[in-house]
Amino acid sequence: MTDYGGFEGLGFILCLPSRLLPKFFAYRFLAPPIATDKDGRALVAPLPLRKLEASLLENGFDEREIAIVTPETLPKTVNNETRIVGIHVLDPMGLAPVSHTLSAFTGGGSPYTKT
Repeated sequence: MTDYGGFEGLGFILCLPSRLLPKFFAYRFLAPPIATDKDGRALVAPLPLRKLEASLLENGFDEREIAIVTPETLPKTVNNETRIVGIHVLDPMGLAPVSHTLSAFTGGGSPYTKT
């Protein structure tokens, strides 16, 4: 999960084939991890996750029962008491129009958006 360092346009660069962009550069500068609180909860999150969180709270769940966390904090936040884990992805197959087009223009390869 990232906010692309505050510039969403950087997300398009991650649609390039991963062979063109070193991994350390991609995840350190273009898609740095989201900041979290001391409990590992994401300070910002994609709108669909926040809407799901709001719906659960509105329907009787307690704030302590719900956590939107980053992949980096999963080992700290998921434990024996965890009952459900939901995952948010964007272009998991690497076939969205931007990924597909940039791959075709640059000689092929899987983008960083493909999981």
